[in-house]
Amino acid sequence: MTATSYTTYVGRLKNLYVEILANPDSVESALIEIIIYRNGYGHKAIHRVAGGKVAQEGFTGEIVASAWAKAPVGAVLEEIDRFFALGMFYAYSDEAFIGDKGPFSTAHWDATLAEIKFSYSRSGRSTLMQRMLFVGFTDEIHAEFSLAVDQGILVQDHADGLIHYEWRVTKVANNPSALSDPSGNQVVAATPLPEVSLQKRPKPAPRQWLRLLQDWVQRWAASFR
Repeated sequence: MTATSYTTYVGRLKNLYVEILANPDSVESALIEIIIYRNGYGHKAIHRVAGGKVAQEGFTGEIVASAWAKAPVGAVLEEIDRFFALGMFYAYSDEAFIGDKGPFSTAHWDATLAEIKFSYSRSGRSTLMQRMLFVGFTDEIHAEFSLAVDQGILVQDHADGLIHYEWRVTKVANNPSALSDPSGNQVVAATPLPEVSLQKRPKPAPRQWLRLLQDWVQRWAASFR
């Protein structure tokens, strides 16, 4: 299988982002968090939209720092614009955060990463949300090496994960019409997923552990028959 191209998806995401910030009255509410990772530094912008108004915050710092300092929003928005202007986009799967094979530990200087958490609702309509970690390149030549190295941890066939996922419905309107994402694709209502640590897989619930232990005991006993 080959990695899924997200160039069109990111283009539509950018258009929606620009539309909402330029016309906050077009949505009932929105929360947009974008973190750009480039050359060892992170640049984070938080946009909160409600009541036709936009509130924004900016932060920046080294990727490895325990905390980032507040920064002028304008400088962070420049980094976001720089990312959206790239020519090719792919996305990392949850597999990228298992063990030591993550994109941050094997970062390549030709790539710019962007974690985008985006939720919004229009008046009387369902709330949509997506959370993706994209990687962008200026062209195929710059992308070729990174795609070869990261092939096993990139999203393939639009497969969703626990941590990162494409558009989904997190709150269904009282009388929704056909549900579709900004790309026009039909989406299925789903219960919001819990926040999951990027460092660890979710642990089984206590009852799951009990079932696993019982299964192991049964297999162990059967080995003596």
